[in-house]
Amino acid sequence: MSKQNLTPIYKDLMLVRNKDATIRRKETQMMELKACLTSRASLTGGDRVKASPVNRLEDIEGRIDELSRDVDLLRADKADYIIEVSDLIDRLEDEIEKAILTDFFIGKMSMRDIADSLGYTVQHAYRIRRRGLMKLQKMKGQANGNN
Repeated sequence: MSKQNLTPIYKDLMLVRNKDATIRRKETQMMELKACLTSRASLTGGDRVKASPVNRLEDIEGRIDELSRDVDLLRADKADYIIEVSDLIDRLEDEIEKAILTDFFIGKMSMRDIADSLGYTVQHAYRIRRRGLMKLQKMKGQANGNN
C-alpha cells in the first residue's frame, strides 16, 4: 500500500490534533486580548482607542466572550473526535499498534517520545504506526465495500 493510500485514514485520525491546534490558537488570542484589558498602556496606543476607549473596551470584551464560546464548542467537538478516533483505533488487534496510534493521534506525543517509552527505535515505531494505519485503511475500505 503506498503512502498516498494512507492519506484518508491519516486525515481521519488527525482530527483530534487539528482540533487541538485550533483551540490553542483561539486560547492564545483570548489570552492576549485579556492582557490588553489589564494593561492600560495598550489601550492608549491606537487612534481608535484614543477616540473612543469605552467602545473599544466593549469590542475587546465582546471578542473575548466570542472566543470563549468558540473554545467551548471546539472542546466539545474534540471530545467527540477523541471518542471516534479511539473507537477506530480499538478495532486493531495489536496492542502495540493501538498504543502507538493512541499516543500519537490522541496523546499528541512525538514519535521519538513514543519510541522511547516503548524501548523501540524511532524508525521501528514509525513502521509499527504505518502498519497500524494500513490495517485501519483496509478495514475502512472493507466497511465501505471497497477491496
